[in-house]
Amino acid sequence: MSIYSVTISRLIALLVSLAFIFSCNSGTRDRLDSGDAFPVSTLSKMMGGEVAAQIAEKTLVVNFWASWCPPCRKEMPALQGLDDAMDRQHFRVIGVSVDEDKNLMREFLIQHQIHFDNFHDADRHLAFELLGIRNYPETFIISPEGLIVMRIVGEQLWNSEMVHNLLQSIHKGEKPQLKCWGLG
Repeated sequence: MSIYSVTISRLIALLVSLAFIFSCNSGTRDRLDSGDAFPVSTLSKMMGGEVAAQIAEKTLVVNFWASWCPPCRKEMPALQGLDDAMDRQHFRVIGVSVDEDKNLMREFLIQHQIHFDNFHDADRHLAFELLGIRNYPETFIISPEGLIVMRIVGEQLWNSEMVHNLLQSIHKGEKPQLKCWGLG
């Protein structure tokens, strides 16, 4: 057997092995997406019992952000405007900060008069481990049943008529009719 034949045989064996390995992992995902259940129980623990009860059966806009993230800082007033405009009996905007220092989060919220509910995920367990978030800001629109309807990466213009209509239709159980998302 020539060196050429041995090399080809080893190369084929390597490719078959790699194909097998990757096919075994093809069913796993490192992130949740549309249709998956949002880990509401983890969010509820972070929020505490009183606030957690207030989000039951509501359409949620859950925004993951950090005070050191320029796009996050820029979109926070629009999220506040959305929270102010929507009916709190049916909708809630919730912020989850991944800042290491909770005081930086609080200082930012006070300075910019952001008063919708914000919570701290300092160890990034919810953001990184459970949701697979790698870029900020990232926002989830959650149905009243606790399912992820949309997962949106990047800064958006949240306080618009289009978003209000979209959230109202989601709350009624209608599927969003968007082919792409581009608010920002």
